Amino acid sequence: MPPNPKNLLAAVICLCFLAAGADGANRLAFADARAEALAKGPALAAGFYSLGTNPALLADLPSPQFGFTHKALAAPHSTSEIVGAGVPLGRYGTFAGGFGTVLVNEVESYDRNNNPLGNYLYHDDRLSLGYAVRAVRWLAVGAALNYDRHKTSPDAADNYQTLAGDVGTYVRTPEIAGGPLTLGVSAENLIAAARNTDTGDGRYREPLRVNLGAAWARYFGNHRLTLAFSGPAQEPVNLGLGVEVLISSMFAARGGVMGSRPERGWGSASVRPNGGLGFNTDFFSFDYCYLNRELGSYHYLSFSVNPGRESRTAEEKRRQAAEWLAEGLAYFDAGNYERAAERFAAVLNWVPENDVAREHQVKAEYYINLAEGDKFLKAQDWKRAHHAFDNALALVPDDFLATEYLERVDKLEAEETARIAEEKRVAEKLSQARAANDRGAYLEAIKLSEELLAAYPDNEEAAELLDEARRLLAVRIARLPPEERPEIETETEVKTSVIPPEVVKRYRQGNALLSRGALGQAITVLADVVNEYPTYGAARAKLVEAYLYQGLDLYSKGSSLAALKAWKRALAVDPTNAKANRYIKKVEAEIK
Repeated sequence: MPPNPKNLLAAVICLCFLAAGADGANRLAFADARAEALAKGPALAAGFYSLGTNPALLADLPSPQFGFTHKALAAPHSTSEIVGAGVPLGRYGTFAGGFGTVLVNEVESYDRNNNPLGNYLYHDDRLSLGYAVRAVRWLAVGAALNYDRHKTSPDAADNYQTLAGDVGTYVRTPEIAGGPLTLGVSAENLIAAARNTDTGDGRYREPLRVNLGAAWARYFGNHRLTLAFSGPAQEPVNLGLGVEVLISSMFAARGGVMGSRPERGWGSASVRPNGGLGFNTDFFSFDYCYLNRELGSYHYLSFSVNPGRESRTAEEKRRQAAEWLAEGLAYFDAGNYERAAERFAAVLNWVPENDVAREHQVKAEYYINLAEGDKFLKAQDWKRAHHAFDNALALVPDDFLATEYLERVDKLEAEETARIAEEKRVAEKLSQARAANDRGAYLEAIKLSEELLAAYPDNEEAAELLDEARRLLAVRIARLPPEERPEIETETEVKTSVIPPEVVKRYRQGNALLSRGALGQAITVLADVVNEYPTYGAARAKLVEAYLYQGLDLYSKGSSLAALKAWKRALAVDPTNAKANRYIKKVEAEIK
């Protein structure tokens, strides 16, 4: 008795639409026995098998897979073999390739006038290559290129070759009623080449087929319940219900029913049972499925080495995820954020709804980006440092720490640019003074050297040039007769600041250390300068800046109390510093 159309329609509405894949009339189905036994059909085939349905599902493959499937149909005595592999490359996506062949015997043939031509064989070969990448955790996109070759005997005019491209995507929601819901769409023959016959008298394009569907799965202890909808937007429509019972950690029994509507109108709908079993380990899997269809019974045999699908039960996954979570939290508390992020990612791969793992993974990646930014900052690689701190700010929006580091990068980059420009101006002025000295314009050389030393008392080259110009001028004047000697002052004074040149030199040394990120050494040098000359405003400002950045560095590593001490030292040097006050209030509030 056919199913009630209203009930089927309600099921479709509840399940929405997912990445799907009923195959075209002359296309091979890359479907494994486990998927068939659970009444999914090829809509949610695992691993490289999704090449023939929705290539976006390749993104679910967690480890390399090498699979083989044999399919036999009692009538019309056809067989099919499929072999292939899928290789995940982490964030770079998943590549897969497969080859399938179908041999059909004893099929009646007719000419265009419907006259019988006798029995014949036909042979299909298909080569597929695909790629998928996960755009975000819940969304993936993929594409596949398929080459088909069809041979018919005895009428060679029906032999043809086609080249077509498929695309697909899927969305996976958080748990609904205890299980995730997968939704999406795929399209066959999106870039289809014209069909070419061997005799050259037939040529047309494969039609575009849009496939829709949905699937929901939930574990009850060690057992699994699945609901699935699949089919193209045109015809047919399939609804399935499947159950997987785990007899032991390796053996499973599977069964289900598939309701289909192959023609328009629900009067032709039918319901047929499926059944199967599986032997699954972490290294390989063997699955068998028996299906009853209109043309006879199907037998599926699938074997995979390192399969993409997980053979562990939901309870085993949750126990393992709990262990990984504990390890990740321990790594996190120890400051080993890279190892912690790896553990949290493994937990989320099996238990996507684990909020603790997700929250700490974000924090771990945040601290990783901060550490990278600090490394590039010390190497004065401003562009990469800015990129790392931008990533940290994207993970934790409005974060004051990443914001301050970004400001520091911009400031140091501006200071470095200004320093290079200033060094260029000093070099030009030294060159002018040296040229004046070489051509005998000693007064001009003395004036230029004194101007440089007034601004840069520790510039040894300017001091040496000044001494040489004075000496040469004194020699020239001494050679003149007394009555011809000019009335000039040969011992001009260099205008120096109140701060001695050697102290200015130490201040600049501390400033250079601060720019390179050597905060401890910079604080030592600048603190000595400020202690000797408390009125040296530039040194005090740089010392406060060094204390502020030392506190930020300690805070980013989880040392909140040490950061407080550094910021309080900054306040001791500059009691009105707004940043130090703001940081102290924020961290004291967090500690409370």
